Amino acid sequence: MAYFTTLGNVDSNHQQQLASRVGKPKGVYWTVSQHADVGDIVLFYITAPTSAVVAKGIVRSKPIPKSHERYKKKHWADIDQIMMLESPLKIRFLKEKFPQWGWLRNPMVSCEIPAEIHRELDELIGGR
Repeated sequence: MAYFTTLGNVDSNHQQQLASRVGKPKGVYWTVSQHADVGDIVLFYITAPTSAVVAKGIVRSKPIPKSHERYKKKHWADIDQIMMLESPLKIRFLKEKFPQWGWLRNPMVSCEIPAEIHRELDELIGGR
């Protein structure tokens, strides 16, 4: 099992959309790395001004490219078992905790999270 990040933003009310899916059988259809696989964990990062990981979920379908012009280079998958984190993980905190995690310097795309930080990350996000 791998861990991936994905992005959302305040302007599109993504955090509220995620919160509305907590405990529901149907999750969300969201952008994710093309390398994600069914069963992988996804951490939802909301960009500035929130600048924090706010939720986690489980990939439930193989990522596929979307044909819409605006999203043509992005892959999309069904993600369910959405769980909002009790305390969002601010990027400032994550940079201090995981200085070796390069994505934190420029969190602009979905990427795989390095395996060497999974255990500590699990403690922060409330386990698997």
